[in-house]
Amino acid sequence: MIKIFASLIVLQFLSGCVHLIEPKYTPSRDNIRALQDYKDIKVKALPFEQIKNFDISCRALGDIKPADNLTVAQFITKAFNDEFKLANIYSEDGKNIFAKITKIEVSSTEGLFGGFWDIEILASGQNGINIRVNHKHEFETAYLADKACDRTASALTNAVQGLINATITHPKFRSLL
Repeated sequence: MIKIFASLIVLQFLSGCVHLIEPKYTPSRDNIRALQDYKDIKVKALPFEQIKNFDISCRALGDIKPADNLTVAQFITKAFNDEFKLANIYSEDGKNIFAKITKIEVSSTEGLFGGFWDIEILASGQNGINIRVNHKHEFETAYLADKACDRTASALTNAVQGLINATITHPKFRSLL
């Protein structure tokens, strides 16, 4: 029994640590094209509010953390503003968009080798109008935890791109502005 326990301790030290990819946001050409419909309006996304702590851990490897020490809420806010900037509709003095993140679900074990990010926001304009937007992004993972979790972390960017697209193409988005 002692030999087994000692072997497990040695194995733990020899296996090292796994460091997950820290996703960075990359704006989407589709989103920038869609935002051209709003070229006459200047906007700014204010910090999104996360209404509760969501479980964004991946298997036994820990939490998925965006790059630059951002929280997921900060990552999503920054992504919206990055898209607005590249579409040339961002302004510090623009109309403010507020949002509450009402749901974040993430899985790296959907089906055999699938995963998903499911994100929902309640977006509001200064005029008090609200729209609820949900986007579920599905992707391929892997059997091995480190590879599956890296793919899950990397998929956060695509999930947020899809969330932004679902928001800016929502039939009532213009009414927020």
